[in-house]
Parts: sequence; structure tokens; C-alpha cells
Amino acid sequence: MCYRLPLPYLLLLPLLSLLLGGCSTFRDSFHDILNDSRIERVVAQDPVARLRLKQRLVRVGDRIELDGGVSRSNRGRPLSYRWSLQQRPAGSEAELSGIGERARLTIDRPGLYRVRLVVNDGTFDSYPFDALLSTEPGDLDRVRFIATGDTGTGGNLQYRVAEAMERVCAERGCDFLIGMGDNIYQSGPKSLTDPQFLNKFERPYQDLSMPFFMVIGNHDASGLFGGDGGFNARGGIEVEYTRRSDKWAMPQRYYRIAAPLHGAEVRLRPALNPQPLVEFYALDSTPLTSLPDRVPQYRIGLYRDNEGRWLDAAMNNSKAQWRIAFAHHPYLSNGVHGNAGNYDGIRDSRFAQLLGELFPSLKEDLLQRAAGEYFRQFYERHLCGKVDLYMAGHDHNMQWLAPVERCGKTEYIVSGAGAKANALKDESRNQAYWQQSRAIGFFWIEIVADRLQATIYTVDRDSGALSRAYDRTLIHQGF
Repeated sequence: MCYRLPLPYLLLLPLLSLLLGGCSTFRDSFHDILNDSRIERVVAQDPVARLRLKQRLVRVGDRIELDGGVSRSNRGRPLSYRWSLQQRPAGSEAELSGIGERARLTIDRPGLYRVRLVVNDGTFDSYPFDALLSTEPGDLDRVRFIATGDTGTGGNLQYRVAEAMERVCAERGCDFLIGMGDNIYQSGPKSLTDPQFLNKFERPYQDLSMPFFMVIGNHDASGLFGGDGGFNARGGIEVEYTRRSDKWAMPQRYYRIAAPLHGAEVRLRPALNPQPLVEFYALDSTPLTSLPDRVPQYRIGLYRDNEGRWLDAAMNNSKAQWRIAFAHHPYLSNGVHGNAGNYDGIRDSRFAQLLGELFPSLKEDLLQRAAGEYFRQFYERHLCGKVDLYMAGHDHNMQWLAPVERCGKTEYIVSGAGAKANALKDESRNQAYWQQSRAIGFFWIEIVADRLQATIYTVDRDSGALSRAYDRTLIHQGF
């Protein structure tokens, strides 16, 4: 069960966080992790060529318009556009007509067409951006993955869901799994040799042969009590475990996945594909939502700014058609924890009133942490309307929520029922395409070119019977 913030801990928090941060064994035990320098540094490229659609299924006779208007120069320079038709089917006489930021092409034969765009800012050419158009799905990229979270109990329900995943992957195919935090309950691993890795990850998923791309949840970074998220160096143990496991993949605290996956060591370097169909942004939301951490690199302002700069540069450079971000904490949820900015209804609680009376100078900062206000601000600044899907766990149920006006087309998935299940709190808080209380299960998602097909599977707690509960298809319209 994810944590609530009891009043005694709120009142003692400043003293306890100072004691934890100042303890010498804290720094000694995690020396290598605290000095980890592997966080990916992304430098923004300039200029950047980009098309609204990278891959598209087409039919003979279609007249296709390609829009390069999303190309950019960070220095604000005017761009010129250079179009070329790199490939067309045998016997095709199709010609590409390009004027400025738009080009047109008529599909006259079955098969594959490759269109290239290069932009110039008066000084530099961009890297080429290639768009693929085909009448055959097999010519285009396909990505299949499972999305789940809150898995690390080692209990019967985790095994039930794992066995159901095996059946779906055998039937429909799976390239990898996205794991959305709380990987090791209740308080995260204590060392790289902690048997919890074996009992709560390796054994339950021993028959699933694919990378599991994980992020850190509040239970993975526990300090004073299970789920407080205030001991962020503990999450670094999970990063290090990537080099010990053949399956676990968390190369950094936040990182990119470019799919389809390329390279032999894809768990350690998942961003090798230079022009993916889908790009995933694996984020660390825990330092932005939990108790104060006295270790400088995890202080909320510094960590927020560093992660935000990394994310902005990564998305600026992205050539992916689809963009999906995932973290442990939801932006929107109809579950017990609720929406970022008022997690657990804490802003209106009696605890908040008492805290304001006893410690008025601490109230705002602590409430912003516990309520997820810092994370809400981070999301709206860096992700709002910039990704197709935002996926999270934290609430132990499954939901597919509709876009909200302030964040454009982004849709929201909550999938925290990989080993636990609880009730929805307020089913009308956010508009839902589908939601269900007290059900364990997972999402299976396939993306082919400009089409995303998703299925929500529920799993019977006792028998393990698998049910196909909901299907949804999205057609990509470009950013």
C-alpha cells in the first residue's frame, strides 16, 4: 500500500531529515551512487528537421501532404527546406513536389516510399529526417510492449499477473516491458545482493525473456518509513542492479528508450536508434514528491531543474513520431492518490490545518511536496501537450483518462495493478475512457506506423483467468 503522510512524521520531518542527511554512514554506504556521473547529458541540436508524421500506412491513389513546419532553429533563424524522394517501388513514376515547409506525393504503386527532409538555417544543415510511407504494414516499424507498475511484492498476485503476461506475449508478441515504480516493496533494496531482487523480480518474471525498463517509485527510495521517498540514494541501487541482471533495465535515474530497440546491449544503452518510431522518456518523479533529502544532488530545486533541462533537450532532438513519458507518480488519477497538486486530498486535510497552526513557515514547502505540487509544475512545464501518452502507477488500479484542455492531446494511463489492487476514489474526478476498481492486470500496447492499438487485460485474483477488458486505437495526427 502506498504511503500516506501521518501527522507525527510531518511534525518531526525537519529534524529527522537533518539527522538522515548528516549521518556519515549514509554517505559511506552509497559513495559510488552519490558520485554517479553517468546521467545522460543531452545537448540540443540546431537546426532540427522534423515532420509531423514519420511513418504512415497508405493506399494506392492517396495524395499525401508532408508537413515540415515543426522543424526548428533554437537560435530563431529562418529555415530553408530541401526535399528529396529517396526510394519508391519498382515501376513507380511518383514525383515529390516540395515548396517551402510542405511537400506532396501521390502513391501510384504498392510498396514503400522514403521521403527525406533537410533544413538549413543559413549556416548549418540539419541531420536528415526520413519519412516512410507504405501500403504494406510489414515495411514499417512495429513496437509492442507491456505497461505495468507497483509490482514488487513477491506475492501470489504478482505471479498471477506475470503468468498472464506470458500468455499474452506468446500470443501477440512483446518487445519489452515498462515498469512504473515501486519495484521492491516496502522499503526498496538495501544492497546489490539483497535477496529481494531475486524474490520480487527475477523469480516472478523468470519466464519472460525481454528487457524490463524500470523507474524509481517512492517505496524504492524509502528512508524513515516505507514509502516516504526521502532516501533517494537507495534508488541508485536499482540503477546499479542493471549491470547484475539479464533482464532489469534502469541505466540511469532518468533516460530515453528509442524503439524499435537497436544494439546488442540495449538494456544499458536503450537510446541507440537514431530515428525511432517511438521514443520513451523514463522519468524520476520521486525526488519531486517526497520528503526532503539533505544530499545536495537530490534537493528538489536542483534535481527538478537538471531533469527538466535533460527532458527539454531530449524532446527537442527527438525524431520519433510517437512520444510517451512514464514515471511512478500520476499527473491525473481517479484513484486514492488523485491528481498531482493535491495527492491524497492533503491540501484540504485536517493535517494541513494543524501543520499551518504549529509550523506556518514549513507548511507550504511540505504541502507542495506531499501534495505533488512540485511535480505538477514540472509536468505542466516540460510535458504538457508534448507527449502522446503519459503513463504512471502509484494508484493500484487501471485507468485510461481523456486529455484535459490545458495539456492538448496527451492521454493518461494509470497502470499500478501489477501485484496489488485497490478501489478508485472518485470516478468522476477526471473523464475516463475506461477504469476499474480492485482489478489486477496490465496494458498491452502495439504501435505500427501511425496507429496505436492498446488492450487492457484484467486477471482473476484466484484462478489467474485472463480477460480482455478494453481496446482502444489511436491514429497519430502529429504534434
